[in-house]
Amino acid sequence: MLMVVIAFTHSFIYLLQDQEDGFFQDSFAVDPDGLGLAANADSASNPFVNVFRAFSVLWFFLFGVWDPIVEGDVGDDTMTIILSILFSFITVVIFLNIVIAIMSNTVEKMTEEGNSVWLSHFAAVLSEIEMLWCFESQRHNRKNNPNFIYYFGSKKDIVRQSALMEQETEELLIEMEKKRNK
Repeated sequence: MLMVVIAFTHSFIYLLQDQEDGFFQDSFAVDPDGLGLAANADSASNPFVNVFRAFSVLWFFLFGVWDPIVEGDVGDDTMTIILSILFSFITVVIFLNIVIAIMSNTVEKMTEEGNSVWLSHFAAVLSEIEMLWCFESQRHNRKNNPNFIYYFGSKKDIVRQSALMEQETEELLIEMEKKRNK
């Protein structure tokens, strides 16, 4: 996003740096006393001469502050309007893509967590039914209660468990070797 703002800052500087301050100013008559004596007031100067000021102007474009290019004759310049529309469109598309990426990541995490929570709750309910609601003869009946319950784990869980078992095996072998050498 920062690169987009820097690129458009460069574009606006290149387009508008040679313009006079009057190009950015709205001239309007002010009659402070109400006597019919009008004085001209100028509203702005060229913000695209200095790189840092131009960057800050473009940064505020993200928040909807379009004043530097709306006032004066600059608001009538076709290329400025095209660059402004293009900047708005690109930043909206980038922001929407960022939001979509964040939301899809969150949904993926919650789906994984939800599956594991559901599985553990299901196991707890089964054990409660077997222990509290069944008679002794029903608990030992292998037709309803098999000897083995198969669990289909994800590849990540299997790899993690395999690594953990290998580490435990190595620790046990080292411990047995120490006992044998004593």
